[in-house]
Amino acid sequence: MKKPILIFTAMLFLASCGNDSADSDKAGLSDSLATVNTETTTPVEEDGDDVVLPSSMRIASIFKRSGLKFIESSLNSLDNSKNYKTSFVKALNLGVYSADMAYCLLNKQYALSKNYLKGSKDIGGELGLNSAFEANNLAKRFESNMNAGKDDSLLSIISDLQLETDVVLEKSNNQHISTIIFAGAWIETLYSASQVYKSGEQSIIPAIIEQVSLVDNILAVLEKQKGNDAGIPTLIASLNSIKADFNAISALKDKDLDELDYTKTTFNKDEITRLCDKIIASRNTIVKG
Repeated sequence: MKKPILIFTAMLFLASCGNDSADSDKAGLSDSLATVNTETTTPVEEDGDDVVLPSSMRIASIFKRSGLKFIESSLNSLDNSKNYKTSFVKALNLGVYSADMAYCLLNKQYALSKNYLKGSKDIGGELGLNSAFEANNLAKRFESNMNAGKDDSLLSIISDLQLETDVVLEKSNNQHISTIIFAGAWIETLYSASQVYKSGEQSIIPAIIEQVSLVDNILAVLEKQKGNDAGIPTLIASLNSIKADFNAISALKDKDLDELDYTKTTFNKDEITRLCDKIIASRNTIVKG
């Protein structure tokens, strides 16, 4: 089954992440993509297929269920934001910070998640996204619900923020910035997972493979948008580098990835280590600015 081009939106999170149930947990990793009603999105189409890529919160949730323990040192320091000068680098690192916020929130690191919300707001403001962060008193609601320990409400607030961001960028005809933000969040979450793998946790491998398998779809969207920002070709090159190590994994050779059960697949340790090293190198380049 051919994988379709993806669109970037928070709608999947609205539909499922904030209301994860025992049934959704049993669904395993295969729920990372979902078809959506075109009335709720502005899709990128290939042969009529419309699908949504998981939000950064959704990806973090998938990894959390797969054994993503909290390693605070894997977070991108908020002090690094002063090094981000171009809109492209700011957008990438807004994605990084949003992923770190989700990572902290899912691990009940509320104070840290609040700090990363503020950091995201600061860098988002530099990208013209103030209205998204100020909509519906998001910051005040976040702090109030954090103090009350209301996890479901916090997840809902983050989904509101992601949706507001998508709306603002669509209205300004800057959908390519959404793609860049997502790429930063995607790489950052894979980086966190790679650090967990490097710490000796083998159970995270299927989730890493599941998410890296989306690279072709992300690249397809970026190829369509590479004329919108001079930095996008560099990002494409970085993702192609990750893709090369993914394609070199022997357990995936000549397999239908849509049908393969990664949780029942035996992977070569050296190949996974090389893939994780490539992810780590790509992420470290991003956060350096």
